[in-house]
Amino acid sequence: MTSLNPNNNDLKQFPLLSFVVPYALATSLLYLFGYWSSFQINILEYVSLPDVIKLAIYPLVIGAFLSLVGFYVQVIVGTSFTADPEKAFIVVSRKYVGWTNWIVFFLILGILFFKRTGSWYVTAGFLLAFLVSFNFLGTDKLKNYIPHPSARKVILFSVSIILFTSYGRGKENAERILNGTRYKTVSTSVFKEKGSAGFDDKKLLEGLDKLKYIGTAGDYFFFISMDNSRTFVAKYSDFHFIEFENH
Repeated sequence: MTSLNPNNNDLKQFPLLSFVVPYALATSLLYLFGYWSSFQINILEYVSLPDVIKLAIYPLVIGAFLSLVGFYVQVIVGTSFTADPEKAFIVVSRKYVGWTNWIVFFLILGILFFKRTGSWYVTAGFLLAFLVSFNFLGTDKLKNYIPHPSARKVILFSVSIILFTSYGRGKENAERILNGTRYKTVSTSVFKEKGSAGFDDKKLLEGLDKLKYIGTAGDYFFFISMDNSRTFVAKYSDFHFIEFENH
């Protein structure tokens, strides 16, 4: 058994900073690609690298928190954190690891092939998080950093879920706008140049009274037409003011 004595030479100090920064960056990028690619926008053309985490942190934290709370409530009801350390939250013995890996692997492939919606990407992310946790839970290196088996389960699974579901979270939030289930609108009258000769000649915003708000990145505001056929990018200086209406 590994001792919890801090003087034990077997225990290593976890390189927190060298893990957190690339982890946060990778998670944020996955979320942003999932969200903005749904509108055929390459968001990296409009933001700098330091902006990446700021853009993704708020929706990611909310989505991850709700998912993890729901998951761990089910875990607490259905099993015990002090159960067999060789079982990753479910009653699966290590001797079935081979079959379990293949079953989960083919489930993920099936989801990604047949169901390419945000919620199914999130489900695939949960399965992938289980797959990673199930296979790396008992590694010696991880045991050195996190000796307690229950803490190891919680930390590894939580970190994996946030990472692997981030792309699906972005897709889900974009689909709510595209499907009209939750979005904000602005009146096209907020554009300073609307009605000018330049606008009329180029037929900009022609026939459009409202736009759906997509998001803000750097100095740019992004909108999409109500029928999702046209995307608009503008700077704050292009508006008289901006007033959002929730739907």
